Amino acid sequence: MPKKIIRLTENELTQLIKKVISEQKFTRGEMKDVMSLQYDILNIELSNEIAVWIDDPSGCRKTYWDLPYNPGVTKQCKVSGTTLCNGPCFQKQAIDGIYGALTKAAYTKYKDSTIKVDGEDKTLEQVYGGKPGDFTTNDDWGAAHTENWQIPAYMTNIKAFQYYVWGKIEKDAEKQPNSCDSNGQNCSYKSILCGNNFCKKDKAMDGSWGTNTKKAWAQYKEQYFDDEYSVTTKYEDMPKQFT
Repeated sequence: MPKKIIRLTENELTQLIKKVISEQKFTRGEMKDVMSLQYDILNIELSNEIAVWIDDPSGCRKTYWDLPYNPGVTKQCKVSGTTLCNGPCFQKQAIDGIYGALTKAAYTKYKDSTIKVDGEDKTLEQVYGGKPGDFTTNDDWGAAHTENWQIPAYMTNIKAFQYYVWGKIEKDAEKQPNSCDSNGQNCSYKSILCGNNFCKKDKAMDGSWGTNTKKAWAQYKEQYFDDEYSVTTKYEDMPKQFT
């Protein structure tokens, strides 16, 4: 069967390209930027009572985005009425960093709603209308939005968690024989950060959000929070050593 050839005018081609770019907005952006958008949407809905807490949030693991985690509490907060979910859902389901159909529809619905950015009222469209990966006004603002969640947003935050795992969780980890340098330093240890294989510190603490670090986060994040660290903790602010 011969291929069908479709001829487009220059104007039709321009409109088609604009449509594709518009539909792909955020899809190539970083996860933290999409999470920031979802955070703002959910905040708008809660502030206007479009979405509501199903239970008293004061008894939840994290009661609100700008508050610390409640040590020892495991219950997660759940909301009803948010357009980011098909039904009642946990905060982490609403703010999942995926620019899917529900988030796209929510953005369209609330793009003219205003939020505070550096003390000024700006619409969602003004804040998130730029090119993917370049929505936030500064790193601190982006980190504050993503602190609600689950994952460190920047390399220095990822490295802080990796240092916590390497220096505290695995401080008694098995050492690989004959792996140290001539000064008895820089040895290889078995680490979850290296897939439970032997590796040196610089490989374990590379600041990247890879498969092994994700597994470590799933296993140790609650302990990390209980020790009063957060997703925005910087490597530069970690203690010199763990005792």
